[in-house]
Amino acid sequence: MTLGHAKRISAIVSALAVSAAVSAVDTVAVEPGAPVAAESAAAAPRIESIVAMPIGALKAVVSNGELLYISDSGRYVMRGTLFDAWERKPIKSIEEVRESVNHVHLDRMGIQVAELGPLTYGTGRERITVFVDPKCPWCAKLMKQVKDKPELAKQYTFDFIAIPVLGPASQRLVRELGCATDRQAALDALMREDYGKPLEQNKSCDLKPIQKAMMTAQILGIHGVPYTIRADGMVSRGLPADLIGWLVAKK
Repeated sequence: MTLGHAKRISAIVSALAVSAAVSAVDTVAVEPGAPVAAESAAAAPRIESIVAMPIGALKAVVSNGELLYISDSGRYVMRGTLFDAWERKPIKSIEEVRESVNHVHLDRMGIQVAELGPLTYGTGRERITVFVDPKCPWCAKLMKQVKDKPELAKQYTFDFIAIPVLGPASQRLVRELGCATDRQAALDALMREDYGKPLEQNKSCDLKPIQKAMMTAQILGIHGVPYTIRADGMVSRGLPADLIGWLVAKK
């Protein structure tokens, strides 16, 4: 596979992902004709046709030394090279499949966490990205564990990105947090899950960070929270049984 071919595949996948994300994001947060969507679409290659495949998920299987990809139903079996468009490289072994499934490197995907409107806690060298819903009890437990261990704030910097997974109440709170004039007050409210006192709002609030955060969640396929990305790219879907142990574990 040539470098040019690889780049084209990445561009096509990015175009499909952005298109799917824009159609799925609630209009409360993303306004029609948002600049983010327009800029991405303009740069995308032209796609002549699309057929949605009834493949809920794929399993990578090694059989007789050959790496195969099989649909959940067993109907579809694919042979050949699987290409990781996010990492821009082919996957050639079951070990590389496992690495790809369990790791996300946002910077390699061209996604800057700072542009997603994170509420940041801690001053440590290692950055941890956590997608949370303001109404999610498991997210609240994770943030309480972080808060209860002050030493974590010295070792890590936690970027909490609020996204609405749990319905209209979450959508309202995500916007309130994102448009708060006092970012520290917003962080405190999120980490304590205390929304009794309304946060003062920026009347000229820029919704782009909220839009980008929601689009990123769609692209990453985040359907449940917390969704945590460790400094080395390792992903935890849900609350780790041992958060501290997971944070210090190696790849």
